[in-house]
Formats: sequence, C-alpha cells, structure tokens
Amino acid sequence: MRSSTLIAALASLAASTLAFTVTSPSTSSYWVQFSTNTVSWSTSSGDPTSVSLQIINANRTILNGVFSIAEYVKASLESYTITNVTLVVGDGYIVQMVNPLNNTDVYASSGAFSVKPSGTPAAPTTSSSGGQSGTGSTGNTTTGTAGTTTGSVNNGTSGRNFTGSNNSTAGSNARANSASTSAPAAGLLMASMAAISFVAL
Repeated sequence: MRSSTLIAALASLAASTLAFTVTSPSTSSYWVQFSTNTVSWSTSSGDPTSVSLQIINANRTILNGVFSIAEYVKASLESYTITNVTLVVGDGYIVQMVNPLNNTDVYASSGAFSVKPSGTPAAPTTSSSGGQSGTGSTGNTTTGTAGTTTGSVNNGTSGRNFTGSNNSTAGSNARANSASTSAPAAGLLMASMAAISFVAL
C-alpha cells in the first residue's frame, strides 16, 4: 500500500513540474464543426518529447467518453491541425495533452471551449498574431516618420536655406568686386584727359 501511494505521489509531482500550456483553443475562442481547427501549445525544457491529444466533455450527451485526436505528436511542433472536426455542436469541450502510454496521465488541459455550427466564421487569432501586428505597425510608423523627418530636414535646410544663401552672398560679393575694380579705371581715365588738355595749351 505504501509503495503504491509513493508511486502515485511521485507521478503527481512529475506531472506538476511539466510546463506544457495549451494556448488554443481556449475559453475566449471556439472551433467550427466540419472545418479545419488547430491545437496550439507552448513547451519548456524538460517536457516530454511526444504527446497524445484528446478531447473530453463533462456533458455525456455531447461527448460520451474520450475523443482521440492524435497520438505520439512531437511536442516541439507546438501545434497540430485537425482538418475535419466531427464533434457535435456544443459547449464545455476540453483539449488534453496526455502521456501516449497512459491517457489518464494528463500533462496539460485547455480551457473549456465551444464547437460552433458549420459555416460560422473562424475565431479571431489570439496573442501571437495581435502582437506582430502591433510590432509591425509600430515599426512601420516609426520608420516612416523618421524617413519623412530626415527628408524634410535635408530638402529644407540644404536645398533652400544654405545653398540659396550662399548663392546670394556670392552674387553680392561679385557686385562689390566689380564696383571696386571700376573705380581705379575711372580715375586713370580722368588723369589722362587732364594731361592731354595741358599739352594742348
């Protein structure tokens, strides 16, 4: 009796240290009857390398017994797609990840979810897809703003202020130089004319 109790306690302890988490389906999502649906989960180091997937429901009028989805699925895949869900429309379904050698040894369970009638739009994608969208949107917005700002600075400052100012200054300098050059020439001409007048006298 003691040995069996010890074995049960050790098995319970081992199961409690596993880090499997079923992320989909969940209480905030659902499956659609006769459609493609996916089981997703996360793993951690030390988890078993393979699992079996099954569905249960406490309401026996909806599901009487265990509904096996797949056996010996690689845990590292972190998802498994069912192409044609034949479950009865209803609520209270739970996906379980179990030991392939003993389906009563449950590694992890999903939240209770519903199966909707065929033709119902697929449930919105949760966490993983929304965060990317947020990251992508944030990245695009930031990059776009930075690009616009850089372009504005380059075009406004370099193209208009600096270059235009330099050209104007250069023009002013040219006019000043021209004026200063003309002054000595005019003086020399007047001196020559005075000399000619003196000789004539």
